[in-house]
Amino acid sequence: MEIELLRSLFEPFEWFRSIVSAIIATILSTALSWKIWSKIIKPPAPFIKKILVVIAGILIFVGIASIGLIIIPPFMSKVAYFENFEKGLGRFKESYFAKITDHAINGKYSLKIQSENSSFGYYGTRSNSEELFRRNYNYLVSFKYKVVERAYFTKPDAPEQKLSHFYLDVHREPTQENSYYQPVGGGIQWNGLPGSEGTAKVSFTADVHDLCLGFGVIGKGTTLIDDVKVVEIEK
Repeated sequence: MEIELLRSLFEPFEWFRSIVSAIIATILSTALSWKIWSKIIKPPAPFIKKILVVIAGILIFVGIASIGLIIIPPFMSKVAYFENFEKGLGRFKESYFAKITDHAINGKYSLKIQSENSSFGYYGTRSNSEELFRRNYNYLVSFKYKVVERAYFTKPDAPEQKLSHFYLDVHREPTQENSYYQPVGGGIQWNGLPGSEGTAKVSFTADVHDLCLGFGVIGKGTTLIDDVKVVEIEK
């Protein structure tokens, strides 16, 4: 999971690298094809020049199209929900383990998930699912985090501390048939030294419509959450 978090930090650089590579490939392939044909046919006849111009045009078009395929898709995604906790919890529910704090990552406020008991796991907060996820659509959830107190776990009958984690899980809300929140897969974990921060991302397909997001901690620890974004991706 920590490798996935590190990888997510470098995704913007990968996106930029892909664009630069496509531009360079377009320029070089066009220039190289013109150079080769100019050396083969000296001086090139007028109709040969026209052919070369057409080939160069095709190469430029293909190059621009490939660049467009890199740039355009991110802007086609729909932001289904965004929460920066500046005006409260939004869709998320307040609890003893989840409260707004002015020790913020961004802006004035962030969400704080905190547990003081090292022997249990706690859901800090869950979102409501009303009109958030659409069935059979793909979603990308991202958020910023900052570790305030590293998460660790101890057994009630043993004083030894073991590193644990904070987490985001995707759950189905209780139904008439099942009165409990049901994990449906899709989630991410993080931990780290006090002060460590980053951006976490998780993607999943909503097989049902009544899904919610749940932040929590295993054992004792404190983390801040901010800028929770739910992006709906084209099917």
